[in-house]
Amino acid sequence: MSEWQGTSPSRRTGRSLAQALRAGTQPQPIRARVHLEAEEFCVAELPVTVHQLLAGDGSYTHKSGGYIIGSSVAGAVLGGAFSAARFAVNVTGNQLREWRAARDAALQWRPVDAGRLYLTNRRFAIQGAIWTDLWFRDIRLSGCDSEAIELHATGESPIRFEIPEPDYWFVLFNKLAFDTVVDAPEPIPAGPHPASSYAMKPKGPPSRPRTSAELAHLLSEPPPEAAT
Repeated sequence: MSEWQGTSPSRRTGRSLAQALRAGTQPQPIRARVHLEAEEFCVAELPVTVHQLLAGDGSYTHKSGGYIIGSSVAGAVLGGAFSAARFAVNVTGNQLREWRAARDAALQWRPVDAGRLYLTNRRFAIQGAIWTDLWFRDIRLSGCDSEAIELHATGESPIRFEIPEPDYWFVLFNKLAFDTVVDAPEPIPAGPHPASSYAMKPKGPPSRPRTSAELAHLLSEPPPEAAT
């Protein structure tokens, strides 16, 4: 198994299962709380985080206004200068918030649920905030990148299941759904939009406030989606 060196633990367990299935091993049912149809059996119960490829609403908070300090001429002058400075900061902040809102509105993988996943010989059943059944007969495209199983089904946005050892369960899913033994599954190629790449995740806030020079630099650059 020296050719497996350097691969992820998930990928190695998936390849081991593929070898066992080719040697004649058959999926074994387990006892599970999920209700099953006639001739349906469950082979796994796993913790899961569910992501879907969705767009955001693109909203942001627009800030404006300033202050007049005192009623004297000096107070008015000082207040006017303070208001002008505050207005400039708000304009810069609004532009940055608008750019971030546009970025966050783009299609990207967003967490939508978490709970327990049951893998049967007919479906993925998710016990989360709402119960979801993804039947094998509706799945049109599938892939795995050692982080999650990605599925494209009729009438649904693309979905990803983050589960332990996803390659292992991807190999077993293919055996159960299509009676096919797959080996070393590859990630689904990126689609027509940049958000097809799972690497696109929203970044957290900076560790320190941005300086005015940094804000001006950010605003002068085009959004990543427009870069060539």
